[in-house]
Amino acid sequence: SGAERDRTLRGVVWATAAATSVFLAFPIAHPPTPVPDGGGARLLHGFLTTVDTSTNTFPSLHAALALLVGWGLAQARPSWGRWPVVWAWAVAVSTVLTKRHFAADLAGGVALAAVCRAWSARAGEDDGAQAQGAPAHEEGGRPSPGNSDEGGRGQRRAGQRQP
Repeated sequence: SGAERDRTLRGVVWATAAATSVFLAFPIAHPPTPVPDGGGARLLHGFLTTVDTSTNTFPSLHAALALLVGWGLAQARPSWGRWPVVWAWAVAVSTVLTKRHFAADLAGGVALAAVCRAWSARAGEDDGAQAQGAPAHEEGGRPSPGNSDEGGRGQRRAGQRQP
């Protein structure tokens, strides 16, 4: 559905922004992985290390984005069953097995995905309520100024000055 697509995209953007901030503030390097001599393996590894540096390990953005997309696909396409989530976990775990991330990086990516999905769902609920004409609320559940649901007593009328 469109709402699920929006929720997933919002989560992906937030996770990418949050992880990039951590990568820049606290660069953590993963030790280099030995590469077999000869063939295309060395060439491929050389390319991958230029686009995926070893200083952006925590949290695992591979895990976070795979899980966000997997959860989103599972919700948007129920007929696919659990396969999108199974695929996402396979991607996440493979980052540790291929020595691109530590287990703590994976845990951080999973936590990041869960937090961003929850934030995204809440933002989507707020967007949906406002689109349906419901009053916008501040944190704590109180009506925002000018959007009171108390029979209009908190709203300014045209031409009135705000106290």
